[in-house]
Amino acid sequence: IHRDIKPENILLDENGRVKLADFGWSNYVDKDDEPRRTYCGTPEYLAPEMVKKEGHDTSIDIWALGVLMFELLCGKPPFAGNNQRELFSNIKKQKITWPDDFPPLAKNLISEILKQNPKERPKLDDILKHSWFDQHPLLRPVLIEQQLDERQWLELHMITSQNEKTKGELDDIFKNKRKSILERIRRLNNYNSQNKQ
Repeated sequence: IHRDIKPENILLDENGRVKLADFGWSNYVDKDDEPRRTYCGTPEYLAPEMVKKEGHDTSIDIWALGVLMFELLCGKPPFAGNNQRELFSNIKKQKITWPDDFPPLAKNLISEILKQNPKERPKLDDILKHSWFDQHPLLRPVLIEQQLDERQWLELHMITSQNEKTKGELDDIFKNKRKSILERIRRLNNYNSQNKQ
């Protein structure tokens, strides 16, 4: 789970591909895992279960997707308040101020996503099957069927770096086929974040 999906964490690369950024609050979740309890995220995007500190699972990202869709369509998040207490109260009550000209199909879809009960929220596949997407087809395919080798796959999911040491480390990973590829990626990420500071 990402736990902080918002416009500031969505990037476009030079080919127009969407990249999700800032995995500082992210975590792995198995179906059998207990709900996560870490209180985190951006206030306007928090789901009711996060605000209530009840624990959360992957459906928290579905909620954030609904908030993001609303904001992309109308220029502001669906929940507001004069202070954090009022904002959180509006999230818990699902008090959304829908603009009069809000597209009806989008309203239907977002209403399905922004359910109080996380178990009632649709899965991502169901969201993509909603009639909103029939009338507003994707500009590009969601998944491109392409055979990628390990290096191409890794490069596709990394933000491009002009740093020669990083490129050399990446070459080293694939030349030697080291067992701990994830550890090497962590070191690359740490190196890149240290050099940005």
